[in-house]
Amino acid sequence: MQELPEEVAKDMAMVVPVQENIDILLLQKRILAGGRELWDPANQKDNVPVRRAGHDTWGIGKVVFIFCDDYLKNVFTFPWYHTWQKELTPIFEQINIPVNRIVRCILASMPPGADIPVHHDTGSWVHFTHRMHIPVFTSPDIDFMVGPNDEKMQRYEFKQGNLYELNNISRHRVKNNWDQHRVHMIFDYVDEGFPLNRTDLKQGTVVWQTRRSVDLSTDYGKRVPPSFVVIGAQKAGTTSLYDYILQHDLVWPAKRKETHYFDWRWNKELPDASTPEGAKQHLRFFEDTYLERKILYRFPSLMSGEATPSYMLGGKTVINRMKQVIPHCRKIMAIVRNPVERAYSHYSMTADTAGSEKQLRNRGHHHLKGRSFEQIVDDEIEELSKLGVHPDMDFEEFDEKVLSKLLEFDHGAHSFVARGLYALQLAGWIEAYGKDNVLLLTLDEFKTTEKLHVCTHLLGYHSQWLLT
Repeated sequence: MQELPEEVAKDMAMVVPVQENIDILLLQKRILAGGRELWDPANQKDNVPVRRAGHDTWGIGKVVFIFCDDYLKNVFTFPWYHTWQKELTPIFEQINIPVNRIVRCILASMPPGADIPVHHDTGSWVHFTHRMHIPVFTSPDIDFMVGPNDEKMQRYEFKQGNLYELNNISRHRVKNNWDQHRVHMIFDYVDEGFPLNRTDLKQGTVVWQTRRSVDLSTDYGKRVPPSFVVIGAQKAGTTSLYDYILQHDLVWPAKRKETHYFDWRWNKELPDASTPEGAKQHLRFFEDTYLERKILYRFPSLMSGEATPSYMLGGKTVINRMKQVIPHCRKIMAIVRNPVERAYSHYSMTADTAGSEKQLRNRGHHHLKGRSFEQIVDDEIEELSKLGVHPDMDFEEFDEKVLSKLLEFDHGAHSFVARGLYALQLAGWIEAYGKDNVLLLTLDEFKTTEKLHVCTHLLGYHSQWLLT
């Protein structure tokens, strides 16, 4: 349950009377002429069906004129808005709110005895909109309770033909003690200058909804997954970064966080990915095996991605495979930490004797051969020195001498030092994707809100929609 903080609630009105005596006579006549059949979805087939989870559960009838998804990505004008313009336009003219700023507009009919439980409206749209009510048919017998929390609810009377702004972040509840249906015109609008993408729906249009999104059936497959890939580094916080991204309502998890498809799970039985047919088959295999393809194609407003920490170490091989199979994926993320701390964490995981035989084999536990962390590091530094690795070498040379050989390993007990040579590894990714599409975070920065804002902006989300 969410409550308004006391310091915020004391300075905020729960309900604000805005305007009195609005002429709603034409709207009343149209509603009365429609009778109870007006509210029956079976009689709204020339409009576009849409769900309102709470109202539908509570038995509230609805007529939808304008609707938006929870992130204000799209605002949809429904067919009935046009057929009801004679009734709606005079009302908007009287209250001086331009229709092009309205993001939701419905009629809501509450049956006698109905009880809308205590709740508050959720979704990012709430932070950017004004919630307005015009009672069309009502009575003093309606209990409309509003407050900052459940213990401080206050009764408000919403009078017929008046306009009210409701603080819908507040807690509110409605009980219809009247013997007739209470009908409100409810709409939400944004302030001038807020960017909106509007779509005019036609009769027969089919929309598909998740809890927070609305997609047109005609947009099936419009966003091909994945939308982002976290490429590493191992033991640097990739799981935390991926879990953070998954907190967003519009991000759908992969079937497994670490697919490893573009390094050691690459399907060698499929045609060469450098050919159009090969790339197509690899993409379909990747989607079917590791992503929720049916969901993501049906709901293109959703993003999905994966996080395989060893991709950063895969060099040109992994980069080329990704560019061939998922060229549409332009958002690459990497998180790094102090290389010494990373290497020791890597060693500790590998040296750990806990786990199944398969887990120990994948970690490469037996390849340590009882060597200490210091011995492992000394041996690898000597090997890298013999290969001529130095901080100023270019990516092509580093890839040829080091990275190209690492995909041959079928376990994780290698590259304790090389995995920490971040600049040499990332140079290839920046060259392939451009610096604006490669987000680099440090583990320490990941703990700051500022850098998390950068993460959400890379995915195309407003900072207000950040989950912390």
